[in-house]
Amino acid sequence: MDIDSTDRINRYGLLFLLIFYLAVNQVLKVEIFSGDVNLDGFYNQINYASKILDLQYDLNPLFVIHVVRLISIFPFYIIYKLQLPEVLNAVVYLVYLIPFFWCKKYVGQICLVIFMLMPIVFSYRSTLAMCSLGYLYLILKSERQHYFMLLASAVLANLSSGTVLSWGCVVGVNIYGISKKYPLILFVIVPLALGLIGSIIHKWEYMFSFIGQSKHGGAIERSTLFVSYHHSQNFRFVFYLVLFSLAYIISIFNLLVVKNRKEFFFFVWAIPAMMFEGVGAISFLFAILIYLTHGFRVYLDRNYVFKDMKVKQDNFYV
Repeated sequence: MDIDSTDRINRYGLLFLLIFYLAVNQVLKVEIFSGDVNLDGFYNQINYASKILDLQYDLNPLFVIHVVRLISIFPFYIIYKLQLPEVLNAVVYLVYLIPFFWCKKYVGQICLVIFMLMPIVFSYRSTLAMCSLGYLYLILKSERQHYFMLLASAVLANLSSGTVLSWGCVVGVNIYGISKKYPLILFVIVPLALGLIGSIIHKWEYMFSFIGQSKHGGAIERSTLFVSYHHSQNFRFVFYLVLFSLAYIISIFNLLVVKNRKEFFFFVWAIPAMMFEGVGAISFLFAILIYLTHGFRVYLDRNYVFKDMKVKQDNFYV
């Protein structure tokens, strides 16, 4: 893959960043499961799935999702179960970032740095869900086939019901173009569809049915924006409001100004996702950052800021 000579990551800078990244993770001991695992719903789901595979539990309608979630974070689960050094989580996470390094001219150095440090701010689960839609965004932009990225994107999408619903919507409206480029997409869609159906049933029973709303509150009441505002979590509320606004502006910009339907039909699904609870609300963050940083660089290039630099053609079209 040709890489723009102006966009090579300085080797010494990258080495320093890796050392800093690993050192911070070692000090903070960032793990995929939070504190008391007995109170961690995500851990209970993963642990349930592992016991299903050992035939220790009866199946429930969500077993497919939980098993796929176990598969998607299996290296992290092994590190936790074997009580290996926490810094290995950071090493494993770098493997999940490899697709972004493959596309680093398109993704950009700033995004790579942010993506590496993201688990320090968010959970690994949230960050891996962001990877899912980040992969999918690059897949839709790329002129090449990336079956591995497509499969990884589909598997990681199952980490959150909101993310898998968004993934299904994005792929659904682009299914004609995707199926032409990926004729074997059914092998990805079928297992994902099982998880998607399970997620829809679960969300309906949990938040939309009469009994679910009585017990847990309606969808809007449980939305991240509403909960953060209601509990006076000001920083969280402002962050999600800014993210929601960016998704809305990007969608409108692509619909009315540049008339890029592919971009519009990707980012528009971030708007309903952010109106609900959970990881799905922030799973578009990587894609939004890629869009903004790359768009800014293209703008500067077209306005001759880099006119004295010889730039090789990008592997992705704009």
